[in-house]
Amino acid sequence: MANNVFGNPITNSTLEGMPEYNGKTITRTDRAHVALNMKNAADKDIKARQYVENLKERWGTGVSTLCLLYNATGDTVTFVTSHDWHGHIGPALYLTEIANGQWGGFLHVKTSGTATGSSAAVVYHGKNEAGDGCDWMASWSNPWDRILYDNINPKPCDHRRLLATDHP
Repeated sequence: MANNVFGNPITNSTLEGMPEYNGKTITRTDRAHVALNMKNAADKDIKARQYVENLKERWGTGVSTLCLLYNATGDTVTFVTSHDWHGHIGPALYLTEIANGQWGGFLHVKTSGTATGSSAAVVYHGKNEAGDGCDWMASWSNPWDRILYDNINPKPCDHRRLLATDHP
């Protein structure tokens, strides 16, 4: 397991140990519900948050985005692609996979020596409730000049070109 993944996966075995699932056929939806209910179990959420805060502390000053992803889809999701508009991935890489019931954390940072900020997206592939392949995209825009561009007066951007990929 990568050092930026937190928590034990929620699998059929996890649910088989729970009385409410005794003798029941376990589905992806069941695993997803249990994962969602256990998102803070064993302080895995706190450990993930502390991890990205420590990355930021080691990285130093400058615009960066502390990223936390939690998987409660019922199955493992796998990395497909990422795109940087401003900045780049920091010292911890994007996770190649995040199992159901796990947190993943990473730091996205501004490019050194530039006044650009952190703006990017990452895409993971998994399955939807029906079992069909499905992509999930997480994106962020953390501008260097936040005082000028906030939620009241957003800076326009075009993120539509990201998902031109050829994956199954």
